[in-house]
Amino acid sequence: MANAGTRNFGPNLDPLTAPERRPGQPAPEGGESGLIATVKEKAQDIAETAGNLAGQAKEKVQGLTAAAAESVVGAKDTVQEWAAAGARWTGETAAEVGDQLTTLIRRYPMPALLASFALGFLIARALKR
Repeated sequence: MANAGTRNFGPNLDPLTAPERRPGQPAPEGGESGLIATVKEKAQDIAETAGNLAGQAKEKVQGLTAAAAESVVGAKDTVQEWAAAGARWTGETAAEVGDQLTTLIRRYPMPALLASFALGFLIARALKR
C-alpha cells in the first residue's frame, strides 16, 4: 500500500522526472512525443490561419486603396471640369459685357463720356480720403 504523500508514477518511473497525472486524466497516447507533435501541429495550423488572414487583409486593403484612388481620380476630373466651365463662363460673360458696353458707348457717346468723367471724379475723391 502506498503512503498518503506518494504519487502513483507507474512501474520503473522515477518520481522526479515523471509527468504529474491527475486522477481520472487519461495517459497521453504516444507519450510525450505525441503531445509535442500535437502541439507543433496546432502551432502550424495557427500560423497557417494567421498567414491566410494576413493575406486576406492585404487583399482587402489593396482593394480599398484601388477604390480610393479611383474616387480621387474621379474627384480630380470633376474639379477640372468645374474649373474649366467656370473659366469658360467668366470669359464668355466678360466678352458679352464688353460687347454691350461698346455698343452702348457707340450709340450714346456724349452721355458715356460724361458718365466716365463723373465716375473718375468719384474714384479720385474716394482715394483722397
